[in-house]
Amino acid sequence: MKSKVAFSKTGAQTAIGVADTVRRAMRLVDWSAGIAPVSIFLKVNLLSREVMPGQCTSPWVFEGVLAEVRERFPQAEIYYGDCEVSSSPQVEDAVRNWGILEVGERLGARFINLSRCPTREVEVGPVFGRLGIPEVLLDAEALITIPVVKTHCITPFTGALKNQWGMLPWARFKYHPVVHEAIVEVNAFFAERMLLGVADMTVAMEGPGPRAGYPKICDVVLASKDLVA
Repeated sequence: MKSKVAFSKTGAQTAIGVADTVRRAMRLVDWSAGIAPVSIFLKVNLLSREVMPGQCTSPWVFEGVLAEVRERFPQAEIYYGDCEVSSSPQVEDAVRNWGILEVGERLGARFINLSRCPTREVEVGPVFGRLGIPEVLLDAEALITIPVVKTHCITPFTGALKNQWGMLPWARFKYHPVVHEAIVEVNAFFAERMLLGVADMTVAMEGPGPRAGYPKICDVVLASKDLVA
């Protein structure tokens, strides 16, 4: 059976127009069919406190995903967040500077700094062994990843799979020599509850990403339940 992938061009280039495009893309892939989660975690990319388009998940795409999830599951507990960069903690600033926190508060979702929340040690796989994973991720019944599509100096591309690297709060830099195997392993660990990927290509990034590249306006949103697709 072939996987569905929604490729949606934004219409009106406004926050409302982009949010509507996101919701349309999610519905095209029947994202909520057959599920009734009571807790959902939205994994955003909050790499940088600097507001340079293409670095982080945009507030307009985040709002589209969150509004659709909230409408479909009004009673669910909804969380969202990311981890700190070990060399320069940035999440608390980024979530405010990018307008993500305001959207979350308005739509009734709770921000979680994954580097500062309780963890439980679990067996992840042969690459990582046992790791402390944030409890909010282990307890969530459904996960949705909202990456930015951009180039990457190590991988060399970052999207729906690489975004889960930010679910590991500790010592990610130690695994850079085996980053490709590590990305596979972390995605396999979360795969059973990974409901959907919504890739933000409204403004992507090219050049020396993921932080120092150049914004590329694409006006596209991708969505699929199959992150590899």
